[in-house]
Amino acid sequence: SERFQRVALTAFSNNPRLQSCEPMSFIAAMMESAQLGLEPNTPLGQAYLIPYGKKVQFQIGYKGLLELAQRSGKIKTIYAHKIREN
Repeated sequence: SERFQRVALTAFSNNPRLQSCEPMSFIAAMMESAQLGLEPNTPLGQAYLIPYGKKVQFQIGYKGLLELAQRSGKIKTIYAHKIREN
């Protein structure tokens, strides 16, 4: 829980737009992150806290999707690659 508190404080402190959002929406986004066990707004790229107007939305990054898939135990190996035109 201490690590989670540091992640939340860092995310909030480093983004002035998050600071202008409704506190309950920030807490709700952090709770969703905690339920999934993903760290938002870290170099791990698992998830992001995105300010939309006065609300904070939790969004899973592709690395977070990979983590959840591996954690499920139903997938042995998974890869993500860039896709380009042509």
